Amino acid sequence: MKKELKKLAFGFLIAFLDFRLGTFNILPDIIGYLMIYSALSNFSPTENGRLAKGAALFLAIFSLPDIIMPPQLTLDHMGTIHFGWQLYTSVLHLVQVFLVVNVLKALSIIVNEQGFYSEKKWLENFGKVYLIVNLILIFMGPVGYLFSFELLFLVGFSFIVGFIIHVIFIVRLFQIRAKVFK
Repeated sequence: MKKELKKLAFGFLIAFLDFRLGTFNILPDIIGYLMIYSALSNFSPTENGRLAKGAALFLAIFSLPDIIMPPQLTLDHMGTIHFGWQLYTSVLHLVQVFLVVNVLKALSIIVNEQGFYSEKKWLENFGKVYLIVNLILIFMGPVGYLFSFELLFLVGFSFIVGFIIHVIFIVRLFQIRAKVFK
């Protein structure tokens, strides 16, 4: 279990980071999602674990176009971004939220069985916060591109909050690994 949680945490780290050389993604998300899929295959027999495993596989397959970002993603002279790519990334983001929420639920069941009730409660509460923050982010992205720079500032702030939420999630995975599965 300890090995799977480590693989899970590093998988999320790779999937959440976006290092690019020009338009080429140096750490493709597919690697992270396949690590997550592999980790979930070995430790989570719960329904939430199975749902998360399916979401990880979906994301691995459908994140392939992100390895080389299409050139049409740049802003054109009107300041718009192509709707198709925005819709595509929003769907991927929704599935990613589904994945994380189900991983958190599966982990809360596992830590509860181990007798770590405070960890279970934290995972459940964090799952709610994660869901709310990311649904706001998903909504704010497309809306921010349609309106003024003030709203774009709010979108930028929201993305910083989203980044912090992902860092907390990954750090917490490592902490649970160390505390629960010694």
